[in-house]
Amino acid sequence: MILNYLEKTFLSFDKSIRIIEILAGAIIFNIIMKRFIKLPQKLDTKRAKTLFSLIQSTISIAIFILGITFILSVLEIDVTPILASAGIIGIAVGFGSQALVKDLIAGLFLIAEDSISIGDLVEIGGNRGVVLKIGIRTIILKDENGALRIIPAGRVNEVVNLSREEALVNIDIPIKNTVSIDKVLEAMRDVLSKIQNDKRFQKLLTKKPELKGIDSIEPGKLIIKSILYATFQNQWRVKRELLYRIKKKFEKDNIELA
Repeated sequence: MILNYLEKTFLSFDKSIRIIEILAGAIIFNIIMKRFIKLPQKLDTKRAKTLFSLIQSTISIAIFILGITFILSVLEIDVTPILASAGIIGIAVGFGSQALVKDLIAGLFLIAEDSISIGDLVEIGGNRGVVLKIGIRTIILKDENGALRIIPAGRVNEVVNLSREEALVNIDIPIKNTVSIDKVLEAMRDVLSKIQNDKRFQKLLTKKPELKGIDSIEPGKLIIKSILYATFQNQWRVKRELLYRIKKKFEKDNIELA
């Protein structure tokens, strides 16, 4: 009896070691894949990052499934009949995981249709944030407070992609009506031309800035209107920079604001 007990104990211990080895191997392989397999720089685009993220998620799930299969083999549980009779999707549905399948299909359609990409500013179901990751069944957003929002793809009924919308930014500058209007317009043209040709802002602008001229005449002042066309998420950055440059230019040219 004692010998049988010791034999079973050591056999269980041997199996435990093999299971630990399988788990450790799966975790290490997953870490290596995520840290050292990087996207080539020439393919470093939003679309490529999104597809690469999906591939990584798929490989991680495959590693997990293989690990479970090996562990079941160590425990001498034959999974062949289960897989042959139902298949992976059949097993998920059989366990009441129809939502999982729905999330998988919805996630694949979102990526295939290029509705969103990593780095986009989006609004999904009242949640606004930058897309950090698009997994095989979930989307992870980072909101303006730094909180992470994890949204199942199957619950995405409507997506507002703010990164692909053009923002029209009105710039109204009040100046004293005693200032030469030609001098003001020339100064404005100079500022708009320089910000358009600045490499730091070229990617943020979607069209050439427009100087509309005098928008209204009010007691003691004129309103000079300009319009910027920028990407939605960068409109305020571009507007602040333009106002700063206008102020510096007007100070240099002795143009008084009203």
